[in-house]
Amino acid sequence: ACAFQDKIIAELNPSSSAVFVKSMIIYIIASALTVTVCPQFGIGPIGGGAGILGFVMKYGHFACGAFCGAFFLSGSALLTAIFMNRAQKRVVEKHYFGFFVPVALLLLTALIIISNIVNGSNPHLHPEFISAWILSGVLFSIAFFRVVSRLEAR
Repeated sequence: ACAFQDKIIAELNPSSSAVFVKSMIIYIIASALTVTVCPQFGIGPIGGGAGILGFVMKYGHFACGAFCGAFFLSGSALLTAIFMNRAQKRVVEKHYFGFFVPVALLLLTALIIISNIVNGSNPHLHPEFISAWILSGVLFSIAFFRVVSRLEAR
């Protein structure tokens, strides 16, 4: 009975690291799907070109970074919210910025490294692009996560 009780307690109180690892797995899968339709730092899309958000590029680095970050990160956050149970969502909700900022920085680093390996260079390494990408990505991720959590709580 004690082992069963411990399992229930663990399920109701997941560790931050376990939740982070689960979310990173979801983010990696969702990110791979995202770059098939919208390029990120020179990676993707299928068939080349600017993908579905190509129209934004003409508005400059800040606008492009904001749209790309929001699209890339918030779609993954939406899937993370869908595939997490209520206890796991509570862990994220306690530390929104402490959760989504490290995710954004890890994925940004991965995209830059992959782009350098694949392309030999890295487009969009402008401070305004990167800051807009992180800021919009984190803010939209929090918003999408909150919306899904609130809808499921009803």
